[in-house]
Amino acid sequence: MIYLASQSPRRAELLRRESIEFSKFSVDIDESSLANEKPLMYLERVVKAKLKAALSIRSLDILVLVADTIVVIDEEILQKPINFEVFCEYMHKLSGCWHQVITGFAVGDGESVCYEYRITDVLFASLTDEEIKDYWQTNEPCDKAGGYAIQGIGQRFVKEIKGDFDNVVGLPVKEVKKVLAKFTFPHSN
Repeated sequence: MIYLASQSPRRAELLRRESIEFSKFSVDIDESSLANEKPLMYLERVVKAKLKAALSIRSLDILVLVADTIVVIDEEILQKPINFEVFCEYMHKLSGCWHQVITGFAVGDGESVCYEYRITDVLFASLTDEEIKDYWQTNEPCDKAGGYAIQGIGQRFVKEIKGDFDNVVGLPVKEVKKVLAKFTFPHSN
C-alpha cells in the first residue's frame, strides 16, 4: 500500500481506477514561486518539498506519492484562480492557444526518491466573455490549476490534446505505476 499525500480528489480517483491501494493524507507547504523561477524548476522544488513534508509526518518505512500540476503558457504558470478577475485573465490567455499542463510527481520511502514529470499539450477553443462568465459561475474552475477541469465542464473548451489525458486531470497514472513497480513491496504500514 502507498500513502497519497494530496488533497486532490481527482488523484485519488485515478489511483482507484487503476486498483492501486492507498491511504490519503495531506501536507501543507508554501507553494509560492520564487523570483525568476522557471516552471519546471518550480514544479520540481514544490513536489520534492511536499515529499519531504509528507515523510516527516509519517514514519520513514512507508511509500509516499506526492504530485503537483501546473498550467503553463509562454513560460507563465497559471495557478488556481484566486478570484473572477484572475480567472478571466487566465481564460483570455488560454483562448484559442496551445498551452502545457505539467504534472510532477515523486515517490519516496525515506531511503529512495524518484521524481518525474510529464507534459501534455492542450489547445483551447476561442472563448467568448459569456462562456468565460458562465463557466466561472459553475464553481468548477476555483480549485483547478489554470482555472479549468478537462474531465468536467471545462472539456468543452478543449479542441485538441497531445499527450496523456490523465496528466491533465492531475496524475499520469500509467507512469506512476511504472515508478511504483521499482520500489520493493510490501512497505510496512
